[in-house]
This record gives sequence, C-alpha cells and structure tokens, in this order.
Amino acid sequence: MFPFRYLEDKKFLSKAEDIFRRLRDVNCFGSEIYHSSIDSHVQEEGFLQDSASVLLFLTYLHEETGMFTDEMDEFFSKVQEYRVDGEWIESSHGDFLKVPADIFDYPIPSSVSMAELAILRADLLRKREHAPAEFSVPLARDFFNIGVLIRNGFFHLIESPAKITFSRLPGNTIQVLYSRLHSSG
Repeated sequence: MFPFRYLEDKKFLSKAEDIFRRLRDVNCFGSEIYHSSIDSHVQEEGFLQDSASVLLFLTYLHEETGMFTDEMDEFFSKVQEYRVDGEWIESSHGDFLKVPADIFDYPIPSSVSMAELAILRADLLRKREHAPAEFSVPLARDFFNIGVLIRNGFFHLIESPAKITFSRLPGNTIQVLYSRLHSSG
C-alpha cells in the first residue's frame, strides 16, 4: 500500500488487492481467517493477530479504493469477537483456552495494538464515534500509542470530495472521500 501511496504506481495497488483476494480465497471462510495453509490443507484455528492484521489491511485498501467495505465490516465484527468480558483473547478456537492476548509490542505490534488500531481506522472510515484513550507504557506499547495519537486527534483526518495524492499530504493523515461519507449509511 505505501509504495502505491507515495510512488503513485497503480501496479502496487493492484498487487495489494491481489494479495487480499488470494488470502481470502485460500485462508478465509466468511470472516474467519485461518492462521496458515500448505498444499490446500488449512490450519483451522483463528487468532486475533490474523483477523486484526487483515482488518487493518482492509482499512488501507478501502481508504485507497473506496471498495472492500463489506469485507472491512465483516472483519470488524470478527475482531470484536476476540473481546470477551472487556478483555482481548488470542484465539477463538474451541481447542484453546481463553488465553489473554499479548499487549507488549515487540518489533511487531501486539495482537491488542493491531486490533485497537484496525478498529479505530475502520471507525474513522465508516464515520463511527470513538472515545479518546490514555497513553500506555512507552517502548513497551509504542504501536498501541500510535492508535492513541490518532484517537486523541493528533493525526489529520482529511475529508474531501476527490482523492488527494498522499505525496501532497502529511504522513500522519487518514483520508475519507466526502462522497463516500454521504452515500454510505
């Protein structure tokens, strides 16, 4: 997605769309994404990290194309299923205990950070309300804190009737097309 945003070469956007479609065709069954597959054999367990990653990816695809709305909404609902009694769990599969999801951001975001950011971006793109949040521990939850920055208004939310080239916008921008705002209910 990001090479497309800044290089404006449509082959990168097309490749991102192809990646999602391939992932959906091989590893998704409805809004359930299974963790892995090899030679047409699918590991039939779902994890928060996988669902949240796909939702986040879909928010970027939607932001760029205005498409993938139904898929984004399906994965939004799926990610919500991993929040049980106000706590995030790592797996929804019956063979696993309800293990609390990891909150520590290693070099990659934790499952919780990924889920929180994906949900927030979906909320912004679909014009749903979101509440401010408190920052968490620096260095241990940096990716989570990026979501808090967005939530608390430290990112630009650009609403415009036509797509603005991202090379002309600050890096901390989320763009929503005005026409989509009023045509989607």
